[in-house]
Amino acid sequence: MSLNTLNRPTHTQSRQDPELDDDQFESELAAIGGVQTAIARVMIDAALTPKARQILFSRSAFVVVIQVPAAEWCEAVGLAVSGMNSSVRIRSVTKRARGGEPELKDAILSDSRGDIRGLAIITHDPAGLLTRVQLGAADAVVTLPKPNGTLVSRMIKRVTGQKPRSLTDADVEELGFHELAAAIRLGASAAESTQRLRRAKAQPKARLADTRIPRFEELPLTASARSFGEAILDDIESLRRGEITASQLQNAVLTGPPGTGKTLLAGAVARSAGWPFVTTTIGRWFTSTDGYLGGVMRGANDFFEELLRHHQAIGFIDELDSLPDRAAMSEKDREWWQPVVNSVLTGIDRVKASGRPVILLGASNFGDRLDAALVRPGRFDRLVPLLPPSTTEEIGAVFRYYLKSDLAQVDLVPLALLADGATPAAIEAWVKQARRSARRSNRPLALLDLTEAVAPKGNTPLSMLEACAVHEAGHAVIAHALGIPVRRVTIVPTAHARGTTTLDTATVPQTRGGIETLVMVGLAGRSADEQMGSGASAGAEQDLRNATSLLASAHAAWGLGSYLSHRVGTGDPLELMRQDPALEQQVEQDLQRLKGKVDKMVSARRDAIMYVAKALLEARVLNAADLEQSIEASGSSPALFGDDFLAGHAASKP
Repeated sequence: MSLNTLNRPTHTQSRQDPELDDDQFESELAAIGGVQTAIARVMIDAALTPKARQILFSRSAFVVVIQVPAAEWCEAVGLAVSGMNSSVRIRSVTKRARGGEPELKDAILSDSRGDIRGLAIITHDPAGLLTRVQLGAADAVVTLPKPNGTLVSRMIKRVTGQKPRSLTDADVEELGFHELAAAIRLGASAAESTQRLRRAKAQPKARLADTRIPRFEELPLTASARSFGEAILDDIESLRRGEITASQLQNAVLTGPPGTGKTLLAGAVARSAGWPFVTTTIGRWFTSTDGYLGGVMRGANDFFEELLRHHQAIGFIDELDSLPDRAAMSEKDREWWQPVVNSVLTGIDRVKASGRPVILLGASNFGDRLDAALVRPGRFDRLVPLLPPSTTEEIGAVFRYYLKSDLAQVDLVPLALLADGATPAAIEAWVKQARRSARRSNRPLALLDLTEAVAPKGNTPLSMLEACAVHEAGHAVIAHALGIPVRRVTIVPTAHARGTTTLDTATVPQTRGGIETLVMVGLAGRSADEQMGSGASAGAEQDLRNATSLLASAHAAWGLGSYLSHRVGTGDPLELMRQDPALEQQVEQDLQRLKGKVDKMVSARRDAIMYVAKALLEARVLNAADLEQSIEASGSSPALFGDDFLAGHAASKP
């Protein structure tokens, strides 16, 4: 008999006889909840051991904990248990109370009313939501399995009276409780229920994904970003095939400068996987609550609760470096932040202990500022650098992505050279600016619009452009002479500088000589200003700051000067100089000595510097090959300050 034809038995019969026949069982279910309860009862029967079944139908006092696949199962499972033994107290626990305290108090265990013989606690996360007392008091812990083809076939048979044909695990994989309950209906045939299940399964991504987020495969990514995303999607696919377990999924923190697309990458991976994307920020925990300690902890807890309501999900915490490193805090600040950090750590541990397929991703502009307890195996397992596109091809791909069908036949290589070092966010902003300019002129988008957006000539006087070109050429030529690879040199202004010379410093040894080599490159711009430009200017302020900081750290932190003592750590070495006149005097002597060497180098390379400056004025950006070609065309000897000079300089004593 199916639920379509039923006669209700008495509650007394149902709770005294655990071996009800199907007809009696189905009638009882229909009376207290219909299809949803029938579905839940199938799951309970599949999970009950003989001992657990005996306890659940017992007349004596007992405590049973029932772990369901997801929070959405709790209500129906509670109804089903009531149908099995109507005297059982049912308590569903799906979240923590305000302030992070357990929602279910231990006092529930000591209820002494005579008509109550048992307690069933139903939750999707026993380890995270129940207390040690409650777990210890449990006479049985019943873990409901995930729905599979066999169990769902039983559900359909119990509701429709018909056995479905060829329903497989793949047909019902990842379907939640509400999807099952919507597909399996009274009055329908088994075939109709099966068809609805397969339709639901055929489009989970469209249902779960935010269509405003692109798919991972659509994004223009650097090689490292693509490798990271592909690895996550491969793991998810391996999980679906049963080749790995949820515990083998790894969490990660995406680190890198602002605008590199950390949030976009995480969301795109979630969309391609077809998993819900649950996001939060540390700032939201303050703005969405009263901002006091309890409210902030509640905001953090709500995020983890939301994650655990899903059968599977990708969680994303932005601004993770806003959660301070406790080791770098004062005692007073640590006293306030300690409970917040502990709450986050506990939340991560809860997610991991739940056994659910959940991947946690974080984003931070400063990966080195994260608390050590966050970035360790089992929590955030690894840091993944996400840097701006570094090749012409990668930069061009980002432009092409945001341009869509515009300028489809235009060569974007010259534009990519101008945009060298730009983040995807900056490129997106340039494309929007170029489109706005073309729209205001009532004409189609042109390459000139983009060029002007990326490297605007503006109203900068020629004399200022020439001075900038000489300054950057000084840096580039001297770096080249000292054997330090130059990636690019540009006079395209940014928010922080009128021009930039980008070096590959990985080959520079971390010795006193290596540090002084970097200092000399930093001083070369000022020397070029003095000898070939309009004279020394305030434009070299950042160069002087960096050079001073390097030398101060060499003396006070790295043991490369007159002292072995370590007197400054992650703080500002310039502040130590202000407090130590002797150190300040030593650094000034080093700066003057190295400036004298640089002046001689710049004088000997005058033609090369002027040639590179001229090339910069014409192209506005030079890559490594362009720089090499300009220096060779100037007639300067590349070996004038080559390996011999560098080796001798590195061996020099302070």
